[in-house]
Amino acid sequence: IVKRFLFLNILQNKEMGIRSTGFLRELGINIKDTNQEVGTLSGGQRQSVAISKSVFWSKKILILDEPTAALGVKESAKILNMILNLKKKGLSTIIITHNMEHAFSIADRFLVLRLGKNIGERKKTETNIDEIIKLITGGVFIKKNNKYINYT
Repeated sequence: IVKRFLFLNILQNKEMGIRSTGFLRELGINIKDTNQEVGTLSGGQRQSVAISKSVFWSKKILILDEPTAALGVKESAKILNMILNLKKKGLSTIIITHNMEHAFSIADRFLVLRLGKNIGERKKTETNIDEIIKLITGGVFIKKNNKYINYT
């Protein structure tokens, strides 16, 4: 937020703080001091801030690569809840993850890629963790050219 004064653009720090605090709270992120340096926040808070920046600039789709990697159980739960809240607000999210428990807690559909090829796509209501893991690891047979092959 910038205010023009003569020929200078002046940042409105107080107004930016108020708006950013409101936006973070709207996303379910509670950071006491928005002036605090991001590097001094916990891992989960840093990840929340990174996600909130993406959400602020992109109103339609969010792509997250291993959003809970290197986070503790509580911090991971907060990130997963945040993703669910964004989903309720209509934001589509693509999550790249190897954590099937996390994936099944938030996803509607799964697309498994291996070596750049689409191995399978499943709705959550039509699959389970074991099947997805088999798709990922090659422990499942797929039909190709009217033959069943083990895709490895």
